[in-house]
Amino acid sequence: MFEEIYAIVRQADNIDEMQARLGNRNIHETGPSPLYETVAYLLARESEHEKVEWLHRLGASVDDIAEGYASIGNHQYVEAYRTDHGADVGAILIGYALAGNHDYVETYRSQYGLSLDFTSYAYDLADNHEKASEYNLRYLLDKYINRREQVTEQGITKDYFYSGLFSGFQNSFSYTQKLEAVNELVSALNGDSVDLVYHLPTLINGRLGKELRQFVKGGHGNHLVGKEVNTVSEFVKTLQDRIKNNPKEVINIKKGR
Repeated sequence: MFEEIYAIVRQADNIDEMQARLGNRNIHETGPSPLYETVAYLLARESEHEKVEWLHRLGASVDDIAEGYASIGNHQYVEAYRTDHGADVGAILIGYALAGNHDYVETYRSQYGLSLDFTSYAYDLADNHEKASEYNLRYLLDKYINRREQVTEQGITKDYFYSGLFSGFQNSFSYTQKLEAVNELVSALNGDSVDLVYHLPTLINGRLGKELRQFVKGGHGNHLVGKEVNTVSEFVKTLQDRIKNNPKEVINIKKGR
């Protein structure tokens, strides 16, 4: 059905002919791609602007259209469908992730408050495992700091003792030490020259260490440092070496939530 709809739209000379030939066919039908592309999405990718607009007038999803345009880096049409027709910024971010347009991904993420977790998911869809792991780690670190802030804003709270999330580290490393270690890890991911190994005892300690171990065991660390690592220590030391050999070339995680 998808191929049939696509052929009808491509062959039509005007919207009336297209509508008549489509009949009761569902223009939201998706193709065989794992991305569930619609005809409108595909035609946006092919820069068939007039026929895309015909489909839009017949009810095609503006989100699919904007995502299609974003996936080929056509920012002018992306913004037209966002501002004029309310296309979803999440769909647009996915499109830019598919295009590998990291600057626009970060712009839309920060400007419209899209989560780091969602951005990781977008890069997973794009099969960009390095960037997916990058945002996965940034999400992990951001979530950790948020939790620590909840128990330090007004001193120790009940949540600190009873949540079960932070038991064990109150007698090891302070909030300030943890925050410094997290910030240094973010700086390292940015390619900044830092002594990350110095903070290794802090990074492997407590809840933070547990979450980083899960991150590494899930294979995410491998994507970031370009080789297999099996422990947080290996990950940190390999990242440190990579920065030393290739300063400012590593990742590009922006600070901020």
